[in-house]
Amino acid sequence: MKEKTKWKRNCPECRVDILYSYKCSYVRGMKKNNVCRSCSQTGKKQSIDTIEKRASKLRGRKRPEHSKLMMGCGNPMYGKAGSWSGKKNLLQSIRMSGDNNPSKRQDVRDKISDFHKGKPKSKSHKQNISENHADFIGENHPKIKKIMNDEGISYIEYRDRKTDMEKYKQEVMYITEKQPLHLLENYNKRGHFSYHLDHIYPISKGFENNILPEVIGDISNLQMLWWKDNLKKSNKVING
Repeated sequence: MKEKTKWKRNCPECRVDILYSYKCSYVRGMKKNNVCRSCSQTGKKQSIDTIEKRASKLRGRKRPEHSKLMMGCGNPMYGKAGSWSGKKNLLQSIRMSGDNNPSKRQDVRDKISDFHKGKPKSKSHKQNISENHADFIGENHPKIKKIMNDEGISYIEYRDRKTDMEKYKQEVMYITEKQPLHLLENYNKRGHFSYHLDHIYPISKGFENNILPEVIGDISNLQMLWWKDNLKKSNKVING
């Protein structure tokens, strides 16, 4: 990085060099006949009387009310570190940790289970994702709905346009998405560059061998496979 050009002039009083980084500052200093920093401070030194007068004013100044309240015993943290109340809270937290936690005791757990007995179990987040995803398959898919509405055709007519392979694949995928996919290992890691949902026995082979879509789309034929392994596998049947 290039160093900026220094503009130089002498102080009119002490003849010390004054350096400028910019030409405009140099010109302004020349016009106003500015002196150096040390010369500008001379004559501005405060006398001892002035300093004492200011100090007496500061000594006589009253503290604000809120700062008084926070001093000494008024401070909420005053003496807390070594007080019995602080130790008591610490001991209580130790008593509630680990195996000492009451919720780990069998009698407490039995009471909790009795309380929830007979009440309908709420679905887990994974189950909701799996079921909501199934609502966008087949005739419920927004794109298919739009085509059906624009052209005024039924879902059966829309399906008739497709080849037998496309129909078979769509039916398999519809059955697949209806399965409890959240039970599969690594389902929560599903993603484009993560784990893919894979049919162990491929859909294309199922179509060639006239296997029912219900068999290919069943959860027993599903697995979560790492995306690179899934691309390598393609439509091959891997034994074991």
